[in-house]
Amino acid sequence: MAQGQHSRLETGKPTALECDSLVTPLGDDTKTPLLSWKLQEGRIGAKQTAYRIFVASTPRLLVGDHPDIWDSGRVESDHTVDVAYGGPQLLPETRYYWRVQAWDRNGKAYPASTESWWETGLLDQANWVAKWIGYEDAEQASLRAA
Repeated sequence: MAQGQHSRLETGKPTALECDSLVTPLGDDTKTPLLSWKLQEGRIGAKQTAYRIFVASTPRLLVGDHPDIWDSGRVESDHTVDVAYGGPQLLPETRYYWRVQAWDRNGKAYPASTESWWETGLLDQANWVAKWIGYEDAEQASLRAA
């Protein structure tokens, strides 16, 4: 790392946000996804003592800390891997935006993460709706419909 470059980094800011061990996954069929992040912190003995997760329907709603989907509230924990989503039931084929706030060992807030997202899949077999694709004549169609 170049001299002075580290000072430009936001110390402690959560980075590398993942949902179910993937960065911005599409078609995630997990009804309770697991969220993970890393702290960008180089101080000896540094650790996270609390976190707060925000989930919203648009990135704009994350800016003012007023998410419309879920706010975990401050959770006293050093966990940064596989933290379970605890909000309302997720909708199929929907994009969810999220970010995390963390606190250091002295109770001081790190800068909040940049937002990330995940997109749900169909989530349930009942959401699978399809029609036959391909050519069929009238006789074949009547056999299939029977």
